[in-house]
Order: sequence, then structure tokens, then C-alpha cells
Amino acid sequence: MHLNKDDTELLAAIKTRIRNNYAEHTNIGQFALDTGFSISKLSRSFRYIYGINLYHFIKTVRMYESLPLLLENRKSLSQVAKAVGYRSSGNFITAFRKHYKYTPYYLRTHPTLLLTIQKRTYKQFQHLL
Repeated sequence: MHLNKDDTELLAAIKTRIRNNYAEHTNIGQFALDTGFSISKLSRSFRYIYGINLYHFIKTVRMYESLPLLLENRKSLSQVAKAVGYRSSGNFITAFRKHYKYTPYYLRTHPTLLLTIQKRTYKQFQHLL
């Protein structure tokens, strides 16, 4: 796949936009409109440049950003879910369990394990985050 400099810059802008606004409802179709790409071209191009599909990137950012909120232990799971862009705590808990293999509640009650996962996730995705 060949992408010109403008396309690469558009993809970088989308990545930054997601990174800075992960709590907002995201719509890949809107990103496609904003860039002038089709949804399929946007998805293929993002994966080509960053090695991860766009949907998975959004989910990874949200999961990563939820970890310090769980560690603080000041917000309810519902508040954490909303803070990272989920409309319902049930969807957040399900996504979290699929992503980390533990529930948010379990990790909240095991802070050492939560910190280990946070460090591992950072190492794994630091080039993206």
C-alpha cells in the first residue's frame, strides 16, 4: 500500500484526535468523511501505518485510560465507564474483561496486579499511545 504524505498526516491527526478525545462517542464513518477516505480505505490505511485496526486502537486507548481511574478508586465503575467513552457500565465491564481477562472490580481490589497490567499495556502499545 502506498500512502502519500497528506494521507499519512490525516491518519496521524485521527490518531491524535482519538487519543485526546477518547471519552467522546467515536464514529469511524465520521472519520472517513473528515479525511475523504472510504471507511474501508481508512481502516486499511490505519492498520498499515500503525499495525492495529482503528476500532481496536480506540478500544485499547479507552482500556488503557481506565486503569489509572480504577487505581484511584474514587469513581464508581459507571463513572469510569463514562469517563472513557462507554455509555453503559455493562458494556465497559464486558469490553474490559475481554481485553484484560479480569473484571475492573477484580483489578481494583488487586492494585499490584492492576499496576503490572498497566505497565505491560504501556510497553506493548507505547508506540501508539
